[in-house]
Amino acid sequence: MPTIPTDKLDEKAYRRVSISLTHVRIRMQEWKEANSYFERTHPELVRLEVERVAILERVQVANAWIEEAQQRWKQLWDDVYRRKPLMDFN
Repeated sequence: MPTIPTDKLDEKAYRRVSISLTHVRIRMQEWKEANSYFERTHPELVRLEVERVAILERVQVANAWIEEAQQRWKQLWDDVYRRKPLMDFN
């Protein structure tokens, strides 16, 4: 059985691996594009995205209401504290 020089073997193996990786990269890109198209066009996924955006908007409104309520409570607390300071028992 003839022996193959190792540098030739390495070169062939490198070329095969390089070609395989190129095919894998191309296939990954195709999958990404297909998934992206599917996510943009599938009716159920589109509906879920619309719901997600609506929920985020509601959460932002709720956060604004909470912030406003905290500010009002702090203002009321400050007003009460200024009018009737806590007693010092020392």
